[in-house]
Amino acid sequence: MNTARLDEHDLVLVNALQIAPRMSWAEAARILGSTPHTWASRWARLRAGGLAWVTAHPGWLGAMTVAMVEADCAPGTRADVVRSLCLDPRVASIEEAAIGCDLVLTVITRDLPSLTTLLLEDLPGEHHVTRHRSYIATAIHRQGSGWRLRALDAEQRTSLESLRVPSASGGRRDPPPGAWP
Repeated sequence: MNTARLDEHDLVLVNALQIAPRMSWAEAARILGSTPHTWASRWARLRAGGLAWVTAHPGWLGAMTVAMVEADCAPGTRADVVRSLCLDPRVASIEEAAIGCDLVLTVITRDLPSLTTLLLEDLPGEHHVTRHRSYIATAIHRQGSGWRLRALDAEQRTSLESLRVPSASGGRRDPPPGAWP
């Protein structure tokens, strides 16, 4: 069990990376103080200790269908099924369950017909899922990318916001205000 604690500087770094995840360590040093080496070393320690990590999500895609899927595998095949599902871009997350089902999947498709294909054809066919139950999300009330630690002052937040990288289309990567019901 990891009993390490985050200190105030750790929280500042994580909060800064929530806002500007692609900033350089030199930019971090300029905005947060200290040196690039200090922030890089701190991040390496947090990652090595399992206290912080990098993950990705599809971001704002416009219209999409999200579902939670409880999946069962044939005895002895769970590892193979997980490997197969990891290669499917429609499967956003995979959690191994201890009771009730073998796996809990978060799946994201462009529309309901695509979700139907995944559930009725691809899970039992190419992924060898023996049984599943699905729960379609009818609304997304909050997106995880909007959560912040609030460890920075207003000036630091403003400086970090200016570093945000626009998407390839030139727009912001975040959903427009009010896009999620």
